[in-house]
Amino acid sequence: MEWDAVDLAPQGTAIEVKCSGYIQTWVQAALSRPSFDVAQKRSWHAATNIYSATPTRPASIYVFALHHHQDRPTLDVRDLTQWSFFVVATRRLNEAFPTTKRLALGTLQALAGPPVGYAQLAERVRDLETSSCRTYNMWLQRTKARGRAASPPSIACLRR
Repeated sequence: MEWDAVDLAPQGTAIEVKCSGYIQTWVQAALSRPSFDVAQKRSWHAATNIYSATPTRPASIYVFALHHHQDRPTLDVRDLTQWSFFVVATRRLNEAFPTTKRLALGTLQALAGPPVGYAQLAERVRDLETSSCRTYNMWLQRTKARGRAASPPSIACLRR
């Protein structure tokens, strides 16, 4: 793992991971209200050693990891059953919140739907890749059938 524009790129799918939780390491009077950084940023690309010219969200998929556990004495960030994961295509995030810098948990839940556990995370990411590619391929077929070239819609096929 190295520093790059995205956190992970398995089989070429760019994935950004954002984390939040209710309990912090410092003394708290009350539980934190989870939120996630989704601001567009200039990205540094390891392969070229160049920053992007404009701020973007360079990943194809965002994985929002919520440490949902709320009992400090039994908190263990290594226990994957204490985590929930929300998976969102960047195109959906860009369409719904193009300039938003932080997403509150309730907003994320409305956008992403129900969370999954760690055991279902890889399948949810694969499902999102498949549905995005299917949508893109349908658009491409309609465009070719009409005999015209056009810019692709905001729904782009995720590369594998």
